[in-house]
Amino acid sequence: MTAQWVIQRAYDILDSAQPVPFDCGRLCDKKCCKGSEQDGMLLFPGEEKLFKGKEGFEIREVPQGKMLLCSGACDRTLRPIACRIFPFFPYVTQENGNYKISVLKDIRALHYCPLQDVSKDFERTVRIAARNLLRDESCADFLLRLTEDLTDLGNL
Repeated sequence: MTAQWVIQRAYDILDSAQPVPFDCGRLCDKKCCKGSEQDGMLLFPGEEKLFKGKEGFEIREVPQGKMLLCSGACDRTLRPIACRIFPFFPYVTQENGNYKISVLKDIRALHYCPLQDVSKDFERTVRIAARNLLRDESCADFLLRLTEDLTDLGNL
């Protein structure tokens, strides 16, 4: 499986569920879309190609990889994976060669996102999308590395 294929498949999977049945940005005045020029969403390996040169988006290099910055308003069907699953994240660990996925609130969203609970359907959808992403080695490495980073951040 290529990163492009698993990314597109994850988009298809995530299109079937949302954390709430409306634009959650109406709850908080789109706080996650209104950061500074240093704020944005990390792109999964292979996603950069989908946003390169698209109006309203900018891609920046950051220590964790590629970050997508947006104008604060977009067609919700064009969002990257990080936006589609926010404010949740599939924390992935590996034991005895097997992956374990826990869908939890992203520690970076705790102080400003009003979504505290999520439907079990959405959790299940994020878990299925993550399981799909793990089929690509670069995406699996990305999820494992971000899980470590977020765990370290939570331990501060």
